[in-house]
Amino acid sequence: MNDIYLEKPFPAGINNTRCLNQDDAKSLLLDVKEVFDKNGMEFFLVFGTLLGAYRENNFIKHDTDIDIAVIGDGAEDAIDELIKNGGFLDKNIKSFKNRNFSLFRDNILLDIYPFVENEGSYRSKLGWKNNYRLSMDYFPLVDIEFLGENFKTVNNIEKYLESKYGKDWRMPKKFAHART
Repeated sequence: MNDIYLEKPFPAGINNTRCLNQDDAKSLLLDVKEVFDKNGMEFFLVFGTLLGAYRENNFIKHDTDIDIAVIGDGAEDAIDELIKNGGFLDKNIKSFKNRNFSLFRDNILLDIYPFVENEGSYRSKLGWKNNYRLSMDYFPLVDIEFLGENFKTVNNIEKYLESKYGKDWRMPKKFAHART
């Protein structure tokens, strides 16, 4: 299935400085949730997406992408199979040929971070060199309401946001990555 992938790493006009169209971002996240739910797969909100959902009940106006995560060794293979088998195509969602776990539609990028247990915490296999880790203190996952739906995310949300964005995470900061 060649039509499941975009040939270029990023389509023309997409870069990680472009702001999200909030309506398109909402539509994409809800459609991805529908595909995950239909396939019995669980994901949860992380990084700037969780910050916006929790602090503003919306995406952060100047964020550049949507971030979700999955847990477990088998999750990575399941997502890869879902993409390869065209599981997102009926929603017109495509993946990048050379960038695993990134989905794209309507100029919106959604990154899926697969986390695996590693040395007493969970470590992301996407961004491994950046050492994205989640403490076991953030589990089990909890539900939050966002976009009129229930989404999973880490527990101890405020502790997580403080660890990622500092004690002043409640204060929007224009043009700071995922802080606006």
